[in-house]
Amino acid sequence: MAEISSNAQGADATVIARQMRQTRRDRVLMISLVEMLSILVFVAMAYAMVTNTERVDLNRQFKSEVLKLRSFLNDREEAIKKLTLERDKWRQEAEALHIEYTGTPIKTTPDDVLPLPRPPSLGKGAGDGRVRCAFPAERLFTIEMHANGFYRAIPAWRSTEDAQARALPGVAAILAEGKTAEVRFAQLANAIAQQAPPEGAKGEACRYVVTADDKLIDSKLEYKRQMEFLTKYFRTNPTRVGR
Repeated sequence: MAEISSNAQGADATVIARQMRQTRRDRVLMISLVEMLSILVFVAMAYAMVTNTERVDLNRQFKSEVLKLRSFLNDREEAIKKLTLERDKWRQEAEALHIEYTGTPIKTTPDDVLPLPRPPSLGKGAGDGRVRCAFPAERLFTIEMHANGFYRAIPAWRSTEDAQARALPGVAAILAEGKTAEVRFAQLANAIAQQAPPEGAKGEACRYVVTADDKLIDSKLEYKRQMEFLTKYFRTNPTRVGR
């Protein structure tokens, strides 16, 4: 009986030991699973944080580019507005001059853009082809060309011709005017040109010779425009040949 009891106790001890080993294995496996799950959760959270950071950076960069583009477009819009105002101003002045001397408005192109006149040849003695006046012997005026279409006539005749030159029709008026705007200067210059004496085979009114002083003009386009304007009334010798 004692032997049977001893065997039973040994069997129970073996079962208990086996159960304890299984329990330890189960605990180790459970801990491993928990650790793996924790690692996966950590990795997922880290990935989500990196993705969100990249998205924020992309959004900031996109917003910055949009703001730069908007600023650029605003600047260009302001520049276009200024150019449009300047164009409209020149159109109005050109229209007024055209109506004054022709009595009719300017004919515009279909897209409402004023056609630019072809610049004349600005060589020595440029004019409309009429013969030069015999008096004065050299030049009647030096005409200062200023920015924005202003002019001033200065006597350029010889000292011995002073009294006779000042007596020419329209000369005293244009000298008294001093620096004046293009519209007014055109009226004064036209009066001189229309009352010039007839000379040459055709008997047409001659053209007085003037020197165009362009040292105050920086723009080549403005220089050509003003030279073309002066050649309507005088034979012009530019001070700067070969612009």
